[in-house]
Amino acid sequence: MSLILGFDLGTTSLKTILVDAQGNIRAQAEHEYPIHTPYPGWAEQDPEAWWQAAIAGTRTCLATVGEASISAIGLSGQMHGVVLLDAAGEVLAPAVIWADQRSSQQAREITERIGLARLAASAGTRVAAGFMAATLVWVQEQQPQLWQQVRWALLPKDWLRWRLTNCLATEPSDAAGTALFDQQARAWSQPILEALHIDPAILPPVIASHAVAGELTRAAASGLGLPPGIPVAAGGADQATGALG
Repeated sequence: MSLILGFDLGTTSLKTILVDAQGNIRAQAEHEYPIHTPYPGWAEQDPEAWWQAAIAGTRTCLATVGEASISAIGLSGQMHGVVLLDAAGEVLAPAVIWADQRSSQQAREITERIGLARLAASAGTRVAAGFMAATLVWVQEQQPQLWQQVRWALLPKDWLRWRLTNCLATEPSDAAGTALFDQQARAWSQPILEALHIDPAILPPVIASHAVAGELTRAAASGLGLPPGIPVAAGGADQATGALG
């Protein structure tokens, strides 16, 4: 029996599902993780908790179906959050998720600096606290030593895919929620990045949501209880994929 494995990296839990080629659900699991609030208005999570939830969910689903082969892996996830990695791919700090409010002032400053009309024309969205644009500017201003170590800035589900494949990428539906993405050009907005002093090199390549972003690595496969080499799709933001579903 050939099945597709899916992950939804939500705000409070990671949902895992196995479906057949006709879309019938064969197994599903859900594993929760906490939101940490070290200061008022902050909302952080440990990416390692996401990974452990993916391992637990996969093994639970595989135990439910018994003999099965996994033909592909897809994923969706919570939008706007930021996972910062160093040059070795190690997580530098807890992930700042969409509910975080520490960057409220930066969101207002970005809107004043760039202009609402310009943001609407390019990014297609206002900037709010918890969006990647505002969070990155907050890190620049409030944690300059951390900022100097940043090699990659990833959205939550893109970090999970990186953990699965060791390949860095994002796709348009999630990139559109950063306020750094030109939705008309389908590329990172050079004018916005320049205005915010963000090096585009820290952002991953943007590929199609349905494209294969990489293959399951041997290390990730060992944790999940799967064979390596399974193709992993780019996936999509939870709001976009939910609307499509």
